[in-house]
Amino acid sequence: MISLIRNNGFKWYKYGKIYAKGYIYIDGNTIQGIELCYFLKNIMKMKNIEKIKEINGLFSCIIKYETKIILVSDRVASFPLFYSADGKYVSDSVDEIIRLKNEELHLNNNNVIELIASNYISGNETVYNEVKIVDAAQYIIIEKNKIESNYYFKHIHSYTNIREYIELEKEFDKKSEKIFDNLISSLNGKTAVIPLSGGYDSRYVVCMLKKKGYNNVICYTYGDYNTYEVQYSKQVAKALNYRWYFIEYTDKEWKNLFDKEFERYCELVHNYNSIPNIQDYIALKRLKERKIIDKDCVIINGFCGDLPAGSFLLQENEENLIDLSKEGIINYIYKENYRQIKVKDEYKVKIKNKIKNYVESLRININNKEEFMNIYEEWITVSRVTKWIVNTVRIYEFFDMEWRMPLWDNEFIKFFYNLDYKNRQDCKFYKEYLFNKIFIPYNVNFEKPKFIQNVHSKSKISLIKKYILYILNHIRILTGKVIIKRYDVNNYKKFSLILAKKIKNKKMINYNFINAHQMMAIWWGEKKYGANTIKSIWKGSSKK
Repeated sequence: MISLIRNNGFKWYKYGKIYAKGYIYIDGNTIQGIELCYFLKNIMKMKNIEKIKEINGLFSCIIKYETKIILVSDRVASFPLFYSADGKYVSDSVDEIIRLKNEELHLNNNNVIELIASNYISGNETVYNEVKIVDAAQYIIIEKNKIESNYYFKHIHSYTNIREYIELEKEFDKKSEKIFDNLISSLNGKTAVIPLSGGYDSRYVVCMLKKKGYNNVICYTYGDYNTYEVQYSKQVAKALNYRWYFIEYTDKEWKNLFDKEFERYCELVHNYNSIPNIQDYIALKRLKERKIIDKDCVIINGFCGDLPAGSFLLQENEENLIDLSKEGIINYIYKENYRQIKVKDEYKVKIKNKIKNYVESLRININNKEEFMNIYEEWITVSRVTKWIVNTVRIYEFFDMEWRMPLWDNEFIKFFYNLDYKNRQDCKFYKEYLFNKIFIPYNVNFEKPKFIQNVHSKSKISLIKKYILYILNHIRILTGKVIIKRYDVNNYKKFSLILAKKIKNKKMINYNFINAHQMMAIWWGEKKYGANTIKSIWKGSSKK
C-alpha cells in the first residue's frame, strides 16, 4: 500500500503508476509536477532504472512497474521516503506507516543511541526495526515482499582534474552560468528568499542572481546583530541592492520557542532518524507573521557548497595525525561524529561495526590521505549532510514554501568531485574563484574571521584549554548563566541552558562538548520516546 500525505511546499503528483515530487532540469528547462511523472514514465519504458543517475535535480519518486514497486531518492535524499521492513507499506511519513501497520513497533536501542550521539542515524535505518528510509542515491525494488537495495551514485572523488588555475576558472565559469540559468528558469519570476549568512556559499548565490539580473530577491539574516555574520550579510545585501531583513535571536525568543506549533514542526522533520534542526525556525516564523514572505516565495539556500569544495579535508598540519588503515578511518569517523553523549562501550562497538560495514562496502584501499578522505567525505555526505543538514529544508515546507539548493546541481558536484586534492584543500580553488570572479566585482570581498580550533591537538596547552572548558560547561549548566558569549551568532548558549533545564537525564551530557545541537538531541530524545526509556536504553544492554 502506498500512502503519501505530505504536500506542503512541494506536492506529490500522480500519473498512471508514477508518483513524483520535486524538480529536475533538462536542456535549460525545469520539469516538475505532472510533467515530472511523464518524464519518469518514459525512463521506465527504456527498462533501465540506472538512467536515474543522469537526472539533474532534486526529487523523490515511486514507480509501480509490472509486479514491482520502485522507490527512488535523489543524490541527497531531499524528499524522504519510507517503507516497512516487510515491504507492505510505503509512505513519506513514518507516522503514516505506523498507522497503517496498526501494531506495536520496536525501538532499536543502538539506533536511538546513534541518533542522540550524532543527530542522525546512518544508512537506511530509523529508530524502529520495522521501518526503513530510502538512503541518498538509492533505489529500492519491492516485489512480493522481497526487497532489493541498490545505489546508482556514490559521493566519491576522483581527483583527476589537475590543471592550471586559469583553465579551471574557465571551466567553472561555464558550470556556474549553467547552474544559475537552471535556478532562474525554475523560479518563474517568483520571489527568491535567501538565508544570507556571513559566509561564502549564500553570498555566491545572491551575487549570481544579481549577475543574472534577477532582482525579485529578499535576504534575511538572524542572530546577534553585532556579530560578523549579521554585519557581513547586511553589507552584501546593500551592495547588491537587495531587500534585507534581520531577526534578532534574543533570550526571550528562545524562552518562548516551546509551544505547540514548534512541537508540530519537530514531529514533521525528525523522520525518526534525525534530530530537528531549528536554526531558521524563528526567523521564518517572524517573517511570515510580518507578511514579508508567503507560500508563493521560494527559499534558496547555500547548502552545501563548501563540502564538495573541500571543507572537510584535513589541513596539512593534521595529515600526520591520521592512521592510514581501515581501523584508522573507522575510528576517525566515530571520533568526529559521535561525541554528543557519553556512549557506553557496548554501543561504541555496535556503531563502529556499522561504520566498518559501510567502509568495506566502498571497496577503497587506504594507502594515502586522498583515499582516506575519500571514504570520510562519502560517509559525511550520505550520513550527516543528507540526514541532518539537507533535512533542514523541512523548515521551509513547514511554512508551505518551495525551496531550491543550487549548490547540489550536478554541474557543481561533478566539477568539485573531479578536482584535484591540492585545489580542494581548505577550499582553495573555490575561495579563489569566488573572490576573483564574483566577490571583488560586486565589492563584497570581505573574508570570514578565522577561528583556529585544532581538535586533534594533544599538546599540553590544548589539553589545559579543554579542561578549563569542561569546568566552565559544568558551571554554565549548574548556574543557568551564559559565561562566555564570544562568536555565539545565534545566542545558542542561552538556548542550550534552556534545554539543559528540560533534560531529565543530565548524566548523559558530555561536558567536554556542550552545544545547542547536543542539548537538542538529548531533549528531543526524551520528549519523543520518554525520559525513562532513554535512560534505560543508555544505561542498559543493547540487545535489539
